[in-house]
Amino acid sequence: MTSTLGTALQDLGSGSDPARLPSPETLRSAGDRRRRRKTAGAVAATALTCSAVVLVASRLGESDPVPRPVDPVPSPTRPAEPEPSTGSGTYPINTDGRRFSVQAVAARDGRFVVVGDSSDLAETGPAVYWSDDGAVWHPPAEGGDPDSVNVTDVIATSRGFLAVGVGGGGAWHSTDGQTWSVSPVGAVAGGDTADTLWGVTSTRLGFFAWGFIEGRAALWRSADGSSWTPVADESVFDLPDKETICAVQEGREGLVATGVEAPKNTREGRRVAWTSVDGRTWELSEPAGEPTLWCDSTQDLGHWEARTDAGLVRIDPYGPGDSVHLTQEEPE
Repeated sequence: MTSTLGTALQDLGSGSDPARLPSPETLRSAGDRRRRRKTAGAVAATALTCSAVVLVASRLGESDPVPRPVDPVPSPTRPAEPEPSTGSGTYPINTDGRRFSVQAVAARDGRFVVVGDSSDLAETGPAVYWSDDGAVWHPPAEGGDPDSVNVTDVIATSRGFLAVGVGGGGAWHSTDGQTWSVSPVGAVAGGDTADTLWGVTSTRLGFFAWGFIEGRAALWRSADGSSWTPVADESVFDLPDKETICAVQEGREGLVATGVEAPKNTREGRRVAWTSVDGRTWELSEPAGEPTLWCDSTQDLGHWEARTDAGLVRIDPYGPGDSVHLTQEEPE
């Protein structure tokens, strides 16, 4: 027995027009068309987006490029420090504007020392300066310079430096060229003491220094330069006319001291020489020799130049006086 609802559904199905219901093929075709429309829309949107990107990029390319950041300019209140000068050339001795006339130079263990005349009616400066490169020069340590405005000569030794000059004791020694100590100079017979020492040198028989006592030539010797003793019978250097000792050098049989004797207030000088086999006792070996005007200890002894690994420093006592010339040697 068929129910009323079932019968009605059966009648509806059998009475319907099959043509009015879409077939499966029709449904599949409609789905394909919808997918193609979506795909076409997506492609169109993508093309539009790409066109916009190309347009923006082309306009950016036509505009001015973005400037790159530049390096900052150094502040004018803090200028860059110049590089220290190096190489061969003439270099001033930094005297802070005070007078200085260099007279001798020595070198030891990489350090140069120059001495000179710093006397001035105004403010006086030190008479000694030092350098480790021959280009930049420094004054001695505060309170450690010789008590003199005219240091006449300097030499290097195995222990440091020896210097002599005018006043302040007349002789000094230093281990580093920065701090100096007095080297006592002994009085000659009669108690007279030295007022001026002119030169100093090293020999195989010890160190020798020479100068004047009351206008007479005199000679001292020392084992290490820390103190000085007059040679025996220094009267051998007291000649009738005014005399001076110029240099003490090695000889074939001992030492030779050379000098000049000249009548006072004249320029009619004559070369004189004294010799010694032991450095203690001297005798006049050449009186009134060849005519000569004067002598220069630093020139005779080669104290115008000195050398370290930094190069060769040469002074010119007849030049500006407050500078040195440095010559650097090319490495082999």
